[in-house]
Amino acid sequence: AERALLLAGGDVFTAPIEKGPTRILTDSSNAHDKRARWSPDGSRIAFISDRSGEEQVWVAPAADGTARQLTRDHEGPLGPLRWSPDGKTIATSDREMRILLVDAATGAYRAGQMTLEGLRESEEAACPGPGACGGQFTANTMSTALEFLGISPGGLNGIPAVDPAKEAAARRSGELV
Repeated sequence: AERALLLAGGDVFTAPIEKGPTRILTDSSNAHDKRARWSPDGSRIAFISDRSGEEQVWVAPAADGTARQLTRDHEGPLGPLRWSPDGKTIATSDREMRILLVDAATGAYRAGQMTLEGLRESEEAACPGPGACGGQFTANTMSTALEFLGISPGGLNGIPAVDPAKEAAARRSGELV
């Protein structure tokens, strides 16, 4: 049966679209839970809670179960949550407007809900080789800025670590120093 996701009184609830019981997912009277979002497959709900003292990303099973904290060191307030289409990553932003990517799988491993093999598969899919991950995010921004300022030679920073052209790029960079 289809359910709606509700936020009230600092807690997260699900309620049936037609008939049935309302379920409280986060009964945290001393905390404020907010920005709840269904996972793409509908099995989990991610939300932000300050129950640890600072806003962090949490996830709970949509049916029943205990919510678990996925992040520990982000400084809030955190922005809206967005699941990746495959349900492996949750994106948000922090007070500095930095984009934060939370690995929902790593949190599952820490909670005993994923095998070590499953964790390794998830990590290898996210970063399949040496060097920075494909997204690069801050690294890519800094690389572009360094090229623009002329501190780093243009066109050499984006070469992947395993590319045969990387050694020549490193030598060229060294010649410029």
